[in-house]
Amino acid sequence: MASPPGPKGPFDYSEYRTRRTDFSNAANSDAPTTRSTVFDEPTARVNSSLSESLSLSEGKPPVHWLLAAALGVAVGLVIAVSEGRSALAAAAWLLTGPLALGLLAVYTRADLVQRARFSYRPTALAGILYAAVLAGAAIGVLLSGWHFADWLARR
Repeated sequence: MASPPGPKGPFDYSEYRTRRTDFSNAANSDAPTTRSTVFDEPTARVNSSLSESLSLSEGKPPVHWLLAAALGVAVGLVIAVSEGRSALAAAAWLLTGPLALGLLAVYTRADLVQRARFSYRPTALAGILYAAVLAGAAIGVLLSGWHFADWLARR
């Protein structure tokens, strides 16, 4: 009885080599031919896609997301300070809290994509603006939350 096709044992990976010499055509030709296996094609595709995706363009911080977050924080702080104890304090809390932090998260994700490029040039403005937005958001959330809670308690 002949053994079934496949590996000869549980640790026989000889059929998964990258190149195999095929002796089946040895009678028809002088030299054995090599045939490629399953692993040659995907490797070539991965290498070509990597070389295409790694362009030589320079990555920069996407400051526009930081500017949008800074605008939201500034408007929220103005509302929180000027309106004081009113229902608009909830709008100020939304602007300085979830909106600003959401825009900071979008900035961080976009910045990571830029940092993955071949070259990345950070700017001092981005770091300063990020810290300012984060500090302003914390102050705005605390201030507007305090005003909103005070307004709600006095109703």
